[in-house]
Amino acid sequence: MRVILTSLILVSASLPAFGDEWASRHGNCFEMQGYWTVDREQSGGFSGYVDFQVIGGPCLAANDSRMSANTRAVIAGTDFFAVTIANGSTACLWHGSVRGDQARGFVLCPGAPQGMSFVLSLKQAN
Repeated sequence: MRVILTSLILVSASLPAFGDEWASRHGNCFEMQGYWTVDREQSGGFSGYVDFQVIGGPCLAANDSRMSANTRAVIAGTDFFAVTIANGSTACLWHGSVRGDQARGFVLCPGAPQGMSFVLSLKQAN
């Protein structure tokens, strides 16, 4: 029996983690939408990528503008931290508070005159 349990533990530990899919809205008027595809790392953090699209709002009209970025994120207690790196150089820093299955906070990006608000849904993919 011990051999079977040990084997099951070893096999399940070697399987890849199931990915999470998160959705976000951010910007001065929440005109940007993001789809996050992240995998949980052994350290407890997350890594993956984000696809952003300008969906428009009162501050900016919708357009076909899209962007992808690599991301690394961590949830520590009720704090959410992430960095998104687009084009290998532009890094935006995300920080917010987690309540239930949502994180809310601010994004700071180089070249942006001010921080942008964000709301991130942390619901896992089925």
